Amino acid sequence: MKDSGWNYGRSVFLARCCYELGYLSKNELQEYIAKSYSEIRIFCSTWQDYTSSYIWGRANNEGVIQIADDLLNDESSPLKDKTYL
Repeated sequence: MKDSGWNYGRSVFLARCCYELGYLSKNELQEYIAKSYSEIRIFCSTWQDYTSSYIWGRANNEGVIQIADDLLNDESSPLKDKTYL
């Protein structure tokens, strides 16, 4: 799926919001994140794959392209030296 990065990233964000509001327990949140992580790896094996997929899902937001570029290429980015998810 072209937009799997956006879909899974957004779903984990929403799960975290549900946890913070008390709708999910910490254990439920951790299980959801672990399941989402294993499923996103079906579609994305590298940060480049994930970032491209995220951009595809968020194509109507021009700022996301610059943020993604910074995360992948800026020397101070925490993703700079990481290749695999």
